[in-house]
Amino acid sequence: MSTGLMAMAKQKRRLPVTGILNNQVITYTELNDIYHLILEKQSVEERKKIKGLDPKRADIIQSGIIIFRTILKALQVNEYNISGYSLREGIIIDTLQKKKEDNLQPKLRDIRFESIKHLAKISDFDQKHCQHVANLALQIFDQTVHIHGLHNEHREYLEAAALLHDIGYHIGHARHHIHSHYIIKNSELLGFNEKEKLIIANISRYHRKSHPKPSHDDFMTLSENSKDVVKKLASILRVADSLDRRHKENIRNISVSVTDTEIIFELSYTGEEPEVEIWNLGRRQGLMEEVFSKKLKIETICLDQGTNG
Repeated sequence: MSTGLMAMAKQKRRLPVTGILNNQVITYTELNDIYHLILEKQSVEERKKIKGLDPKRADIIQSGIIIFRTILKALQVNEYNISGYSLREGIIIDTLQKKKEDNLQPKLRDIRFESIKHLAKISDFDQKHCQHVANLALQIFDQTVHIHGLHNEHREYLEAAALLHDIGYHIGHARHHIHSHYIIKNSELLGFNEKEKLIIANISRYHRKSHPKPSHDDFMTLSENSKDVVKKLASILRVADSLDRRHKENIRNISVSVTDTEIIFELSYTGEEPEVEIWNLGRRQGLMEEVFSKKLKIETICLDQGTNG
């Protein structure tokens, strides 16, 4: 019943009803409105016309929503998350967990991360490059918390976008950022709701080429807070991806310091000097400078030979 209520809630919000409703949130206020709407319809035929309601449930929905609303009211629940899965999936997971099979435990503990890894793998991604970019991006995120003000959930979005940013390559190189966005947005990532998927898709989309702009519909559908999150995380991903331009992983670590006017990146590298990476960064650093109102400054240290300046 919960997925049906979510579909009705999305209709009331004038949002498209997608086939993936798992982990979305419905408020008690929305439920209460739907409760009154359903009880106003006296016949089954009238209830079948309610947008979002499965016609097969029209004969039993009244008793179901009365019980459901009564429980939530008694427990003083203000909102709840929808599960797109049911008792049978729970029984399967419970049975596997009780067996304590080591090879199954990580997947059951971290379904979200496993979903990201699975999508990346079936999209034939460059694992070493994407993992390295994710590592660099998280280094930057962790060292700039005091200026971006984001939290652990946003760190997870950044890591997901970094791992998935190149999955559109198998469709086409020139617009692979657009293809990556489309794939992420339309994939079923277990544990992520539609809002989170759209945030991750947008972060990935802006790892190269255009900055976010009003003509980009999927960006403009986000709340102002989510737009801010996308801009900040996309700016970090653009820097991290630039610093592995040749997919050689020669920039091993990044040390970040911030002044009133600058964000200073000290790049520790091995092998040849990262001239190509620094050149590429120069083409993509604009978003970070725009978002944080600071100029980027680059310093390098060769781990093989000492400081290069």
